[in-house]
Amino acid sequence: MTHNKIMWTKCLKKPLVMAVLVTLALLLLLIFLENPFVNGLIESSDAPTDEVSQKTRKEHLNVSISKGNINGIPVAVPNNYLRHAFEYNDKSVWEAHKPGDKPLSERSFNDGVGAFAVQVRWPDMSPRSIGSSLDSNNWITIDINDAYATDPKPPQVQGNGLARMLRGDIKKLSESLQRRRLPPVDTKELFGKTELVSASYELRGVDDATGLQWAEPVSPGTIYYEGWNKVLYWKGNVNSVVTDFIKCTSGELRNSNDKHKCYHRTIFPEWNSYMNIQYPREMLIKWKEIKARSQELFIRFQVDIQDESVLSK
Repeated sequence: MTHNKIMWTKCLKKPLVMAVLVTLALLLLLIFLENPFVNGLIESSDAPTDEVSQKTRKEHLNVSISKGNINGIPVAVPNNYLRHAFEYNDKSVWEAHKPGDKPLSERSFNDGVGAFAVQVRWPDMSPRSIGSSLDSNNWITIDINDAYATDPKPPQVQGNGLARMLRGDIKKLSESLQRRRLPPVDTKELFGKTELVSASYELRGVDDATGLQWAEPVSPGTIYYEGWNKVLYWKGNVNSVVTDFIKCTSGELRNSNDKHKCYHRTIFPEWNSYMNIQYPREMLIKWKEIKARSQELFIRFQVDIQDESVLSK
């Protein structure tokens, strides 16, 4: 064992070996970050991951409704709707379970919630049931977070939050070179080489199909899907107030099982929050209806804490 350890240590000291190892590590990291599924998870929202502890999962099986308040608004959500569990302000879902943590069964409407997400079937907005499949394209994910309440500029003022995000995305793309993957030179290769290319957004005016303003990246790298290759749509004025900001993946997908998605961020004034809705890009034309139905669903999660039947659940 000691001999092997010494040999390994000597190998690591060789510049060529170290260069190969570093190159392999960077390649694996690039593949991970450029994966559409991973990129979608990063992009979709500030909602917590659903990789919660086994104890939390077991607790959800015993608690039919999650309770709390978002920015002071009491909410109760049946757990079969939840895609990501409630992230209470006093306990991050990234933390491991610790002795003394408050059980879900003891949570109340006094507990502040930072974020949560639900997954529903379109168009009836019904939750998943046992045995239901996510293979079809009619599932949407909706998450809510309390960030808007702490945003330094409310949505109705000049240069509101969504307009700043939109301007930032347009500006950022052209500020540095973007990496694109090239096709493999032969069928034996899984991935081709990569190269850096310039890219910038060009404003296209109003999209006839959706009625939204839109912009698309112009670059040699837009043939294939890349993490930065997204078409932007918005409702409002990029220099002042934007009420809806939608990013949709674009380019040829290398995996035929992958689907293009749209990430729709809007304002949910009833809860003083941002709402993020993820749906297949083919449903973009229905963005108004999807937004309206999503907000109607979340209004139904709002409760009157004076109602004794709610308090008893």
